[in-house]
Amino acid sequence: MVVNAVVDERSLRELYLPAFEMSICCRDGDDGHRNVPKVVMAAYNKVNGVYCCEHKYLLQSILRKEWKFSGVVVSDWGAVNDRVESLQAGMDLEMPGASKGAFDQEVLESIRKDPEELGRDTEIAIDHSSSRIADLIGELDRSKGHAEKIGHRCGKSDSQRLFDDHNQLARTIAQECIVMLQNRDNLLPLPKKNNVAVIGDFAKNSPRYQGMGSAHVTSTKVTSVYSAMESFLFDNNEDDIENQRAKVDDDGTIFFAQGYDADAEGDEIQLNLIDEAVEIALKPSVDVVVLFVGLPEIMESEGFDRGHMRLPQQHVALAEALIRVRQNVVIVLSNGGIVEIPQSFVDGAKSILDGFLLGQAGGHALVDVLFGIVSPSGKLAETIPLRAEEDVPSSSYFPGTKDTVEYREGLDVGYRYFDTANIPVRFPFGHGLQYSNFRYSNLLVNIQQDNANFKQVVVSVDVENIGCANKGAYSSFSKPVMEVVQLYIRPIDSSVYRPHHELKSFSKVELLLGEKKSAQFVLDERSFSYYDIGMRDWVVEQSILFELEVGASSRDIRLKETIRFQTGGHPSQLAKNSYPPVIPEEQAPATGIVSGPKSYVVDDETFTKRFGIGGVTHDSHTPISLTHACDLTQQRQQRKKIVSRNTLLADAATVSWIATILMQISLKIGVSEVKDGPTKKRELCLIRTNVGNVCLRTLVLFSNGNLSFKLLDFLILIMNGHYWEAASSFFPRKQNDDI
Repeated sequence: MVVNAVVDERSLRELYLPAFEMSICCRDGDDGHRNVPKVVMAAYNKVNGVYCCEHKYLLQSILRKEWKFSGVVVSDWGAVNDRVESLQAGMDLEMPGASKGAFDQEVLESIRKDPEELGRDTEIAIDHSSSRIADLIGELDRSKGHAEKIGHRCGKSDSQRLFDDHNQLARTIAQECIVMLQNRDNLLPLPKKNNVAVIGDFAKNSPRYQGMGSAHVTSTKVTSVYSAMESFLFDNNEDDIENQRAKVDDDGTIFFAQGYDADAEGDEIQLNLIDEAVEIALKPSVDVVVLFVGLPEIMESEGFDRGHMRLPQQHVALAEALIRVRQNVVIVLSNGGIVEIPQSFVDGAKSILDGFLLGQAGGHALVDVLFGIVSPSGKLAETIPLRAEEDVPSSSYFPGTKDTVEYREGLDVGYRYFDTANIPVRFPFGHGLQYSNFRYSNLLVNIQQDNANFKQVVVSVDVENIGCANKGAYSSFSKPVMEVVQLYIRPIDSSVYRPHHELKSFSKVELLLGEKKSAQFVLDERSFSYYDIGMRDWVVEQSILFELEVGASSRDIRLKETIRFQTGGHPSQLAKNSYPPVIPEEQAPATGIVSGPKSYVVDDETFTKRFGIGGVTHDSHTPISLTHACDLTQQRQQRKKIVSRNTLLADAATVSWIATILMQISLKIGVSEVKDGPTKKRELCLIRTNVGNVCLRTLVLFSNGNLSFKLLDFLILIMNGHYWEAASSFFPRKQNDDI
């Protein structure tokens, strides 16, 4: 809630802002309407020293002026630090809200204090925010009326049909999200007649299909993999989306073992569960073992960072035990983020599917893929490294301190780093197999526009479904298979540092066996640009070569073609100094960086130059709000010696018994609000983990008016030992009192 994310503007512009920009500046939809978001949320943390809710550069200069956003900006839950500053920055709606806001008195005082300057600015900001909120209410009210009319026309049966239709849509989406990482000997898809040992708590008792915290939603129905497999194998209805449980005796086609406790904390090995799973796997009638492992909800959630990227030891030990006794093993991963995949999995399991979190219909979707109702078509949106702690460049600087995290890796994130530095990975970005193979051919690149401020390049490539060879025989998966064709751009001989290549577009093509289609891409000037911090604009370098690469992943490039623009710009000196070009022989991302499988170091001089400071001319009006980049090391080492509104509750508790009591009260309230149910243990763990990581001001914001900032400030003065000042602030002397 209080951490300061220190990130240079080029990285901000090229990596972290584009997703927001594409959503807000989207082109017209198929119906001719611009599907622009109505609300944008401001985060808890600081960016370069300024809280996001108070960040005029992000909220005003970029969001409203550059991107022309006219909607409402809302705070994350309890993210407001200074309501006056946030109003003037254009942050409209504070959450949580109450009949009387926690900051109301401070806002009124700012207006009365200096009506000619600050007060007038605050008053104007309130008018603008009120107008935007009123517009949003009016628009939502009109939408609500339209929805109610449709609802009145629908009876109860129609509502249920709507739920069923949406569940089927969720199933289709989940099918296309499943990533097949490997499939040796074409073990998948499984024949329907196979006897299957289903292992893992995720498969039956505790489906792992959604996140914790704010990501935890109320599902209309949840179908486990085990139930979906019963429905498919015994009801003989491949399209059934209902949870129809079949009666299966001990000698049936599906066998099950728990393998682990989905709610287990720590790394203790439960050998009895592993032994039970091995016993099931060793049944003579078992043809294949399908093992479901991943990250339990208790290990990943909002509100705290994962301590590592490894799987639980129980899951790894279970997998290795099954691999030792069976050749035909399929591992299915369920996790909200990337996990390290042990070498033993790659060597011992013939097939690995990564489902991530597939939603309420994920059980049916996994069965659809396992038994070939559909082919997997998902692609990795992240690189899976061999060793996260050694290979990921940010690991040297993350999580930083309680106050600051420095994004020293800059542009070297994910595949941009791994492919530039030629680091071996477990599975590359964009990777994903199907029940077929594809031939790429006939790459055509046409520069249609080459103006100084506007460029258009049209790219097309033919893709053919050629099936797959299985033990010398031609395998024919007769159903349609989808391939995601990826287009990367590689700048050659740039005067500034550019990653080896970057994904600029992709297209999903659906093909029957033997069918060929053309995938087409239209690229504009932004596709070839980098952000120049000296010019404060996007620049396409004139006369350098750009290699257009088409392939099935970042490391499976099938075809290449080069182009050169005759018009464009030249990098500013500031841009060249902040991100010097790569020297090819070094195979290192930039000057001042030591890079390799076991080290990644960005020195202070290199990091500060990225902000336009340190040996180069610095514009004092730069939007990056660092005090002085040369003081970053000192900022990193500083610790707050006194308690403030932004002190974390756990830190304050080490200073004062008052904070200890506040933390105990907060924990008691949080625990009391957890309802009984299957997720109670996980929610309690989440509360216990997070209660110390909230700052003192959020106690006021979460109190629903029961705690005021006046009382909190009084308690903070006592925590810091300022007893007389505390008494004076809470019991002020009247101005006309005699001395």
